Amino acid sequence: MRDLFNRFAVAYLAGAIGGLAYALVAWLCQQWGLFTLLAVKMSVLYLAWPYVAERMLKGSLWALLLVLLAPFMRARGALLGLVLSLLPSAYVLLIQYPSQHVGLFGMGKGTLTFLFVLLFNATWGFIAGGIYAQHYRG
Repeated sequence: MRDLFNRFAVAYLAGAIGGLAYALVAWLCQQWGLFTLLAVKMSVLYLAWPYVAERMLKGSLWALLLVLLAPFMRARGALLGLVLSLLPSAYVLLIQYPSQHVGLFGMGKGTLTFLFVLLFNATWGFIAGGIYAQHYRG
């Protein structure tokens, strides 16, 4: 039981760090002008605490799935995180954006919006899965 609690704690922390990386990559894309260049209506003008905290919390909660899915998947470490990152990406692209009337895959924000969603979540998954794997191999 204690090992299971420790696994959830490590996954939660790994997800928070991955969420921080997500926020930083999104902000860098804004700073480098990638959103404007690719005609995507996303913006992260500054790294305000509410924005970063929300990404960290969501990343932490999604990362709890690492504990549940790791025993059943062949992928390990950062690769497991990348595979897991498809779940929050699918949620945003197929459920959240349509409910916000932005269209399926966020087409109302630009035709390449889905690439940024995949990139940001892949960043989160790579970091979270890698950190989790450093503590629990196999």
